[in-house]
Amino acid sequence: MRGEQREGGHPGSTIDLGSRALDVRPGGSLVVSSGLMTILAGSVRVESAGALLGSSTHATGASIKVMTNGDIRVETGASGAGTIDLSADLNPGEIDLLAHGNAVLAGSIKASANITQGDGGVIKVSADGNVSVAGRSPRRPAARDWAA
Repeated sequence: MRGEQREGGHPGSTIDLGSRALDVRPGGSLVVSSGLMTILAGSVRVESAGALLGSSTHATGASIKVMTNGDIRVETGASGAGTIDLSADLNPGEIDLLAHGNAVLAGSIKASANITQGDGGVIKVSADGNVSVAGRSPRRPAARDWAA
């Protein structure tokens, strides 16, 4: 998907691509407004300036689970970072990345509270292959985000 925004659907939605790849291209995004969106695919690639987002108008954020038979890649490049962001005001969502291949996280992965009274979200990464995280460490001790 390029330059398009797609809503993940209702809470509890599953996008099942079987063995096919999901490639979120520059300017493209998948957005879940609340609850959990599950993505099942052969592989997932979030290119530079592509995004998986939780967009909540409430204090509690949405969550995204990605499960692949191959790699999960969140890239960065000249157009900016590929992004997974489930931040919310008080209770950010959970990012759960499960790859049967490698997990390469060079873009921005964020699940932070937007206000000081909030808690940090949860980011879980698991791979049968290698897990590679590039970029700066979090700026705040309580935050669980990575940004390239």
